[in-house]
Amino acid sequence: LRCMATQQSAKRPHKKRKIYLDVILLEFSNVVPRRAGGFISSLFSRESNEPLVNAFCRMKVGEQSRDFSVKVNDRNPTWNEDATFTYFYADETELNLRIELIDQERGILSTTETVLYRKRLNLSEIAMEEVVDQTIQVEVVPPLDRPFLAQKKLTSAHIILYKSLDPQKGLLKYLGMPLRSIPLRVDSGDIVLVCSSYFLTHGIKVATQCKWDHVAMIVKLPGKYPNRLFEATSEGVATYYLNQALDTYLSSSVIAIRRLKIERTEEMRTALANFVSEVDGRPYKYNAWQLVKARMGTNEEDDLNSLFCSQLIAEALKKMEILPKDLKSSNVLPMHFDEREEPSEGIELDPISITFRSKLSKTTVFEQVGPSVKNSVDTSCIASSEEFAVHSVNLSSAETRVDSKGRKYTVYNIQVSMESGRGFLVQRRYSEFYRLHAAMKKLFHGIPKVPPKTMGGSMSSKIIESRQKSLQVYLELLLDDTLTRKASPLIGFLTPDLDIGEELVVSDSEEYIEVEIPKEKRKRKKSTKRSASSRRSSQSSDTPTE
Repeated sequence: LRCMATQQSAKRPHKKRKIYLDVILLEFSNVVPRRAGGFISSLFSRESNEPLVNAFCRMKVGEQSRDFSVKVNDRNPTWNEDATFTYFYADETELNLRIELIDQERGILSTTETVLYRKRLNLSEIAMEEVVDQTIQVEVVPPLDRPFLAQKKLTSAHIILYKSLDPQKGLLKYLGMPLRSIPLRVDSGDIVLVCSSYFLTHGIKVATQCKWDHVAMIVKLPGKYPNRLFEATSEGVATYYLNQALDTYLSSSVIAIRRLKIERTEEMRTALANFVSEVDGRPYKYNAWQLVKARMGTNEEDDLNSLFCSQLIAEALKKMEILPKDLKSSNVLPMHFDEREEPSEGIELDPISITFRSKLSKTTVFEQVGPSVKNSVDTSCIASSEEFAVHSVNLSSAETRVDSKGRKYTVYNIQVSMESGRGFLVQRRYSEFYRLHAAMKKLFHGIPKVPPKTMGGSMSSKIIESRQKSLQVYLELLLDDTLTRKASPLIGFLTPDLDIGEELVVSDSEEYIEVEIPKEKRKRKKSTKRSASSRRSSQSSDTPTE
């Protein structure tokens, strides 16, 4: 029994291990509408007695939510759309996959959502790494304001589920890697649209006649993890950590993602990565007159010395040979990336919109979630001057030293190369790396993890060599992001005079993080284990034992 219990615990994932749940929503059957066209709707519709329903499905796991597209007047709507939810194994027993079918009634001034059907699935009951294709019966949610007759025929939902520990082994692995805040998989080349609520962006919306004012692209750079967001903003052309950038946008904007319909080859990925390196750091361009000319399609030159957001993404698609080379990227606007409706009779789409229509899939919209404490970034920590511009770092070697108490510790030699060409040597212990990571975690959410502390007394040469390589990758990841490389804790860490914020007390053995406790508060537990005979003898004796 002990061996069986050990085997079962070995198969059980660690509580901090992430689980990825791929969901494909196929269809609902027998959706019964609850509202019918009245006198007001009869003035604007041809068939006033026809029941109306604008049904869309919403799925939730924890704080992650996915709204599938709206189906109008369809009692058996078909979606064939996907979502990928991410959660920790420790939270699995407390989480459910919540499925809701919602009727969206749009009025003149507001929109009302009414939940028609609901179902909850226990995540712990879903088999691991097995395709679960099932048709489930959903529960009817009766209205609160009027009587409701029970349905004669039940309503069901057809879904496919796949739960795994590895994001690259999921049912939807061909769509790319899953995101953290958004339950969706994305790959290099997918498009991100942004609708900001800032007043300054209304000029772009008016000039382009589109609700989207910004366009960006998801890129996967070779040898670098994780995915990045490639865009041109007022800070210039740069790449940012994808999850961090999406969290920032969702705090104040509505975003949408449009995947590429084309399978990406290695040649396409290499061409995109080379273009990202080529234009990195170029200035941002906002010219109202050029936007007006682009709206009319009359720009005849492509000036890539400074770039507008949609011009940058169009040029990237040209490098991937998705768009024709003779297309002028300066004539591409955010409106061309929007999923535009079928034109009415007598009105035709422009050639650029027709080209994008065949290359991009459906638009998946994610509403603004508001500011979050854990996802917010304190911009005051970003260095404003460009004097301290680090080009690269190299952990050249590691030295083992002995302190005054005879305890050994390791010092890592970091060779820092600046953009100006000068360089210098900085020596840091692992405890100082740990302090840097603690300071960066307070400023940024989702930064790379520092190599863990080792358990044991002394550190062998193999452990020191392995840690040296891991710390090298850790610093490269921090310097690879546009925001984190300018953070004050990192700049202080790489300067000869260390200043990265709060002081942490770290043991000289560099194995455990300790907190200094005043002597008057220190208590040492005495041994209370005594044999039964000694306890009996102490009870019978008049003299108390020591």
